[in-house]
Amino acid sequence: MPITCAVFNKTNGAFTFADQPAYTQIGFVDDFEGGPAFWPIYISDDEYMISFIDAIDFIQHAQTHKVSDKFKKIADGLKETDNPVVVLVKLKN
Repeated sequence: MPITCAVFNKTNGAFTFADQPAYTQIGFVDDFEGGPAFWPIYISDDEYMISFIDAIDFIQHAQTHKVSDKFKKIADGLKETDNPVVVLVKLKN
């Protein structure tokens, strides 16, 4: 069953919809680095969306998907037992 999520901008009243990009993923597609779908757990006043991904999931995604060299370099520097990776996304106006 497909899942669609949305972010509501209370300033202008607009919804931004994000269809399920892949099975088991919910959120916005990372079309820059090839990372997993992103769903924020917090949006700051200075317009950053913030989320976390477990190190093991980050590493596995790099090994099983086409990702950027930057993404691979970060994954190569991680151990499976490392703390979660913080993901910051700056909103555009």
